[in-house]
Amino acid sequence: MKAVAACVVIVACAVLNAFAAVPAAAQNYYQSKSGLYSFQMPQGWRVDSEGGNLDVAIVPPGGKSQRSIFFVLSTPKASLDAEMRYAAGQTQIVSSRPVRVSRFDCLYANTRSARGVPAHHVFCHVTVRYRDGPKRVAFGIGAVSHPSYEAEHEKQFWQALSSLNFHQAVTP
Repeated sequence: MKAVAACVVIVACAVLNAFAAVPAAAQNYYQSKSGLYSFQMPQGWRVDSEGGNLDVAIVPPGGKSQRSIFFVLSTPKASLDAEMRYAAGQTQIVSSRPVRVSRFDCLYANTRSARGVPAHHVFCHVTVRYRDGPKRVAFGIGAVSHPSYEAEHEKQFWQALSSLNFHQAVTP
């Protein structure tokens, strides 16, 4: 998924202080530096990078040459369909469908590159209540894997997605 350079997350870091959505007993839970969300990482995975164009990218013990899952916060496009087409770029959109993530209506897309590399994406438009007023934000989750890891990786993508918790300042 392409990331937009004008990342909204920079403002969020100073605005949202406490994040109550992380279960206290959860292991391998990641809380975003922006304070907007948290999720359960697959067992043994680690943070590969934070900040910049990606809010966070996580990888398995074998590294990103096998697979990765990434989260992006950016300025929203006109629609979820526009988010999907922008992120897909030159890759083939195999399928897409509406999907509910936490309390948000989002769009799921399964894509495949010309070299056969599978990817999964979910796009949501959310509103973040900042101190200086509400702002619309595009929230994207993507997963790319080597074709030999596709079945296992798709399962890990959906597990991370189903564990996603948003801060109370994030609304539909």
